[in-house]
Amino acid sequence: MELGPITGLYVDGQDATDSIRTPEPWALDHQVHLFAQSEVRPGPLTDEGERWMERQQTGKVMVVCTCGYSSGLIDHAELEDTVASLAVEHTPTPASG
Repeated sequence: MELGPITGLYVDGQDATDSIRTPEPWALDHQVHLFAQSEVRPGPLTDEGERWMERQQTGKVMVVCTCGYSSGLIDHAELEDTVASLAVEHTPTPASG
């Protein structure tokens, strides 16, 4: 017996051909993250002989996306324009379900 190609799908006698879907193509996921660069140094000794770490921001930030994009270190002043330009092409991928 020779079988031909499947041309339709029937479930319980009903035509369900429209429910056959071609899988969507794969696309890169987009999730933008921001990282602020900071500096650290040991602080002065306390009266108890303990030493705390001091931290301060350098004024540099990095914008990265899970698709592989990275801005490298940029001045904090450039952050708003950089993120705005990424908003169109790096829109977060919605969760399915």
